[in-house]
Amino acid sequence: MKCHRAIIVSLLFLATLAACAVEPQRYAIVEPRSGLVLREGPSPSARRLMVLPANTKVAVLERGNRETIGGRKGHWTRVRHYTMTGWVFGGYLIPYESLRTAWVSTRGGLSLKRDPSFSAGELAAIPYGERLEILEPDRATVEQRGGGIFGYVKARWQSMTGYALDSDLSFIRIPDYGIRYDRRDQERYDREIEAYFNGTFHRFGDDKKSILANLGRPREVLSNKHPNIHDPASKNIVERMEYRGLVITVWSIPSGRDLLVSMEITSGELIPGLELLGGPVQNLFRRFGVPSSDDGAELGYDVGDSGYCGMRFRARGKVVTGITLYCNPD
Repeated sequence: MKCHRAIIVSLLFLATLAACAVEPQRYAIVEPRSGLVLREGPSPSARRLMVLPANTKVAVLERGNRETIGGRKGHWTRVRHYTMTGWVFGGYLIPYESLRTAWVSTRGGLSLKRDPSFSAGELAAIPYGERLEILEPDRATVEQRGGGIFGYVKARWQSMTGYALDSDLSFIRIPDYGIRYDRRDQERYDREIEAYFNGTFHRFGDDKKSILANLGRPREVLSNKHPNIHDPASKNIVERMEYRGLVITVWSIPSGRDLLVSMEITSGELIPGLELLGGPVQNLFRRFGVPSSDDGAELGYDVGDSGYCGMRFRARGKVVTGITLYCNPD
């Protein structure tokens, strides 16, 4: 009798352990080319926090109510992007484990590795825009640095199978613009990129006081707090100031400084003379060369070598419809 009791207790204990087992962290990719709105709550009427660009990799935290939006069925899903968490409609997320195809999205190409490690030997250097077959995405490695999420995923290109860094890939098809990368021209293009960025990004000043003095009171201000990357116990205050055709984001850090972080431009009403906005994407290539990144929805150009500052150009068809300039604090 005691033996039977011991067996029953053991089985109950194992069942409890199984029920309490922590599921592995899941990830997903933002699918719409126009991006996906991150909201404060699981509802279309909840306050907007930001728009997650297409091809963004997010950590899936929990699922909420099921709903149909725009003809798609899905669950409201709480996700994390860098240090910000919020809710998105899951019908527009691609589960990472379901990925089957990707395209090289970086100007300099992609290094296909023998093993899932930065220090591993290279099997091949794959050019920008090339298509890869994704294998075993559910077994991809995961690293998080500075809040970003990336890892190595097994992939096949031509007859070779190796590992690709997923931050160098787009899981949305990249259009063929008929352009090729030539390293010899890059120094000239880099000067053009830096001149355009500096002439636009700093037009209204580099802090909140200067921006308000130049543009006046915004139509709407959205404020959020999130942990400081160097001191998680303290908070940064993030303010999105919305004007006509222009959204400016400023961070107030614990030291008391204000930092201009991003400028999203959808019309030239407040910034006249932006000839690239509303023009053909070919104008970008003539002026700046091949983009440093392309997720199939936005063409990105890095400013300098740090990777902290850059420009993203959104296109609809072959016309530039939006410009985002950013400079992330290190």
